[in-house]
Amino acid sequence: MLSSWIYFGAALFAAILFCWAYQQWLGWLVLLAVAAMPALSLLLSLPGLFRLRPALVCPDRMTAGQSADISLDMHTLLPTGKRRCRIRVSRALTGERWTLAEGAQLPAAHCGVLVCQAERLRIYDFLGLVRLGIPTLPRREVYVMPQPVSMPGAEEQLRLLFSQWRPKPGGGFGENHEMRLYRPGDSLNQIHWKLSAKMGSLIIREPMERLRGRVVLAMTLAGTPDALDRKLGRLLWMSRSLLKQAVPHEIRVMTGAGGVCFPVTEEDMLMRAMNHLLAMPPAAEGEDPEIPQDCVWQYRIGGDPDEG
Repeated sequence: MLSSWIYFGAALFAAILFCWAYQQWLGWLVLLAVAAMPALSLLLSLPGLFRLRPALVCPDRMTAGQSADISLDMHTLLPTGKRRCRIRVSRALTGERWTLAEGAQLPAAHCGVLVCQAERLRIYDFLGLVRLGIPTLPRREVYVMPQPVSMPGAEEQLRLLFSQWRPKPGGGFGENHEMRLYRPGDSLNQIHWKLSAKMGSLIIREPMERLRGRVVLAMTLAGTPDALDRKLGRLLWMSRSLLKQAVPHEIRVMTGAGGVCFPVTEEDMLMRAMNHLLAMPPAAEGEDPEIPQDCVWQYRIGGDPDEG
């Protein structure tokens, strides 16, 4: 803006010298035209400024390690003058903050919610002489999701979980059965007569069902950005592995705002839990989430590179 006024001042000074030296009507006309340029520039710029609907443009969701730019869309069909903008970006998960220029690349090397806010947005007239302030724009949130990190050591524990069976209360139909000796009170309909005849004792064909109870994935939201990427990536992989086996489970995480619990029975619930965790402040090292007493299986997720 200062440089524009310097150029305008130089043009006005030259017009004054021309008018003083020429001493004719053309000199006065040139001086009048130069002097009227700021008002004329502002007048021509106002239609575009009144129809201006600026907004930050960036993806709503991306994966850690991907590249994406953040820019400013003016949303107007009419031309406007030069603009200047500063964009503040923060990540609550790690506490990092950045100041970006328009068109810069988002800092998406690590997972977390990037809160983007445009500050000091200024629009100038065509000559850059008059600056107009724009009200604060709505902030944008970019969810940078972790890459799923497989855990081969946990696969065996998952198989053991899926292979646990118990007698089905009340009997009835079951996809799996177990043979055992007859006990007083057993239903006569469950007697396996052919096997009983061979064994010489009454044998019961007892229906079994998969062991049900609370399955918990526990984690502390703490550590370096790399450790947090590994923790959240492992959490995402473990939860999806349980969902593939139709196992409802809970995600219990200790955060800087206290312990949180998310029941997960489908992919949408998992995504809502991940979105919430990506925006939470980190917890102190050594704090662990509370595990319920009736939990039948739990897995504590850590951030060490060689875990799993």
